[in-house]
Amino acid sequence: MSKFINNTKNYYENSFKRFGNNFKGMNWPSKKGQYTRFEELIKIGNLKNKTIHDVGCGNGEFLKFLKKKKVNFKFFFGSDISKIIIDQSLKNFKYSKNCKFECLDILESKRVKKFDYVFASGIFNIKNNFKEKSWKKHTFSIIKKLFQISKKGCSFNLITPYTTFREKKIYYQSIDELIKFLRKNVSKKIIINHSYNLWEYTVYIYR
Repeated sequence: MSKFINNTKNYYENSFKRFGNNFKGMNWPSKKGQYTRFEELIKIGNLKNKTIHDVGCGNGEFLKFLKKKKVNFKFFFGSDISKIIIDQSLKNFKYSKNCKFECLDILESKRVKKFDYVFASGIFNIKNNFKEKSWKKHTFSIIKKLFQISKKGCSFNLITPYTTFREKKIYYQSIDELIKFLRKNVSKKIIINHSYNLWEYTVYIYR
């Protein structure tokens, strides 16, 4: 396990232990904001009869959201680097069909299967005390992997640099820099969605 993954795992496990099985435990300020992010993520395409991988799934709230939206997906797979949080997901959805949760580091595991669409919400936001350059390299390596394990495309969100505030532990990603990296190393089929009322933007990358 890399120092970045270990640091992130400890951060979210501390949040989970402190606040429990809810949006605060998953380090979100509100459930409304969390669901707004989900709404933007699924704009990547039609998920009907598609396989889905939620990377950094936390307690499985994205699956709950999809069920509420009555999205008729084919299969849902949720992965997270924290075993204790995955264990909570397994409890939350122990009677649900067509879904699976597993403790998994997509960068290190050699048994990551491909899914039609791959999603990630909030996994790049907290850099803690890492230098921006180091965290950026880590972020870009994960983004590249998200696309590699997708059959149709991937969707994720990042904190916008166009804010009226700055917090030392938060990672703010330049859009211009991101597009340059994606076009050179990942895909030229990119959509940046900066249209909703949160301090972030959602990225869609297609094959």
